[in-house]
Amino acid sequence: MWAETSPFYRLGGPEQFEPEARRIVIESLTLYPGMHLKAAILDTLQQFSAIATGDGLTPWNWNTQWTFERFAPGALPGYLAGRQATSPFNFGWANLVHIPVQALAIAALPAIILAAASRRIAALAAVLLAALVGNAVICGVLSNPHDRYQSRLAWLVPLVVAIAVLGRDRQFPRSIQARR
Repeated sequence: MWAETSPFYRLGGPEQFEPEARRIVIESLTLYPGMHLKAAILDTLQQFSAIATGDGLTPWNWNTQWTFERFAPGALPGYLAGRQATSPFNFGWANLVHIPVQALAIAALPAIILAAASRRIAALAAVLLAALVGNAVICGVLSNPHDRYQSRLAWLVPLVVAIAVLGRDRQFPRSIQARR
């Protein structure tokens, strides 16, 4: 789609094709609102659960290579010889830990919201859950569901769960309480 020879650019690119794209979107929403709503809900649910780490971190960087070719051709050989362009990193082992830990932590957020010892921790958990849902709606509906979008936030959930669990029995020193 983003190559200069793609049909998108043969139709005039973003500026010239925008009126036609707008017409297509508006007519489609008008004619098929139920289909759009169903697709939006399904894509949101799929995006909400897409939490794998490392998505998109592969040597397949056509856009980076294109940028070097176009704007810094002298630096292209160095990029092509570098590890970013030649060495994939396997996140499979990391996801064996990340996915279950993040999924369990996400499942714990409602319990933290309802039962946290501190209103601040409950509010933090609620804001994070709202951010996860909002991110899933925005990215799932306006893009394609993809792990890289949700995993940008999902790592925060185990952190909030740890704060809730570890902070449960801690009391602030009197000097800090006095400042409040």
